[in-house]
Amino acid sequence: IVDMRLSPDADLVAMITKTADDAEEGTAMRTPGEGRFLHLRAIDDFDCRKVVDSERILMGEFSPDGRSYMFVRMAPEANLPAKLMRLELDSDLPPVQVGTIPLSLIGVNLMNGEIEAEKGFAWMDDDSLVFVTSAPIEVVVLDARTGTERSRLPLTLPMECRPSRINEPIDER
Repeated sequence: IVDMRLSPDADLVAMITKTADDAEEGTAMRTPGEGRFLHLRAIDDFDCRKVVDSERILMGEFSPDGRSYMFVRMAPEANLPAKLMRLELDSDLPPVQVGTIPLSLIGVNLMNGEIEAEKGFAWMDDDSLVFVTSAPIEVVVLDARTGTERSRLPLTLPMECRPSRINEPIDER
């Protein structure tokens, strides 16, 4: 298990798992996220199910209302933008791609084919996601239904105050 998230109502666990691969032994180089899958498990059940179309998942988060799970997965070719996927949890439908994400928003360095610093993302509300770019440092807000950019805010911060990862949802209080 690479990462785990608990739904807001604490009824569902989302797990990003990684299969053993040759890269760990230094015999092959893989695309970031390769061998990773999304699994869902009800908290009161021992069985989990692998989500179709989740291979190469890098990160994911439950929506604030717990009805959706958004995740970012790499395209099959590392030089293409990552895919922003939305899984509606109250249906049996597979996840749908709602947009693409520039690799700079998720911390992928194509020079060495690895993730430099997985940046993550957060939900602002039920309809918006927020990411932070590396250079220039900007906060980018995306529509969670369509993946389209809503706004971009440049940040001018001293080096010691620059964000490296979004960990928690933004609280509007």
